[in-house]
Amino acid sequence: GDLGFQAIASWYGWAKDPIVQSDHTRIESISDDIPLVFIYGSRTNIDNTAAHQILLQRGSTNTSIKTIHSAAHFFFMERPIQFHEVMSDLLSDLPQNIPTLASADSTITTAKLSQ
Repeated sequence: GDLGFQAIASWYGWAKDPIVQSDHTRIESISDDIPLVFIYGSRTNIDNTAAHQILLQRGSTNTSIKTIHSAAHFFFMERPIQFHEVMSDLLSDLPQNIPTLASADSTITTAKLSQ
């Protein structure tokens, strides 16, 4: 994540080429068939205006914004159970036979709670 952030951000943390700008948006280059999900902590200092603009532009059938309450920027560490629930929900539509990096890792197991 840190290397990716450095690749897209300038020294002050401002995006070099924001996906939504005042004169244009790069979101049109992403197919509507690809769902987008933006995840924020409710107390983050990261501006979510672009995510809301994209949601308005693409509509709620293929775009959503998830907010993890009582969490700031590092919501995955601050509220790991809630983050896991969000990710499990997002990934639940994937076919079960798709190989992943975790598939061959014997130190990772997946358990589901029965209802």
